[in-house]
Amino acid sequence: MKFHPGLLAICCIILSVRTIAQSPHILRTDPAYHTFDRMDVLRMSDTSLVSSINNYNRKEIIRYFQKVWNNDALTPTDRYDLLHAFRDNIEFFTEKSDIGKAEHQNQEGLFKNASEENRTSLTEISRADLERSPVLKYFYKSWANFLELETPSFSMYLNPVLHLNYGKESGTDTPVFQNTRGLDLRAYIDKKVYIYLQLLENQRSFLSYQNERIDRFNALPGQGLYKTFESSVVGRLKGFDYFNAKA
Repeated sequence: MKFHPGLLAICCIILSVRTIAQSPHILRTDPAYHTFDRMDVLRMSDTSLVSSINNYNRKEIIRYFQKVWNNDALTPTDRYDLLHAFRDNIEFFTEKSDIGKAEHQNQEGLFKNASEENRTSLTEISRADLERSPVLKYFYKSWANFLELETPSFSMYLNPVLHLNYGKESGTDTPVFQNTRGLDLRAYIDKKVYIYLQLLENQRSFLSYQNERIDRFNALPGQGLYKTFESSVVGRLKGFDYFNAKA
């Protein structure tokens, strides 16, 4: 029996690939993505840490942000952006029980300053900066998450998604709009299995040059199945109806 050399090479490549479990990545549209770029440009941490998170891993980015939190070169805007990232990724915020305690000034902790001799100007993060009194006992226990559940072996963070806009393209009478509703879910099982799910229902119209491309290729940019949409409530509101799922 003969074995084709090309097929043998492909099998060798496939068998040599290793799979490595990772935490979720920061999406390019996430504010934390641009905050990391800002910190990297300012050279706020050692190069080995930067090179280890060039894939923008959420967990490593939050660790990186914690290391630079008390650098004296940070502006108030920088600290606001870092705090925003901490709130959005509270599951990766280490030492939550020690929030606000400046005596925890170890090399890996939150309150590490830029230099060993300049630790008198620490800016503390209080528990109120990350957590809050929940609404109806279960909702918004933290500033960034609508519903969250944390146990020793399982944690879940659920948020609604709402994107509404309405405008008009110059030279036309047809409105340009977007109506997106959905949910975004992150979950962790025993800190070993990560689950991400985003479900979006959309009604949307596009600009003229985009409509020309849609008509030409019979496809929405970046989407799959779709159907036409016409509002029965608002006149001249026409576009496309499509469902988007990421997991």
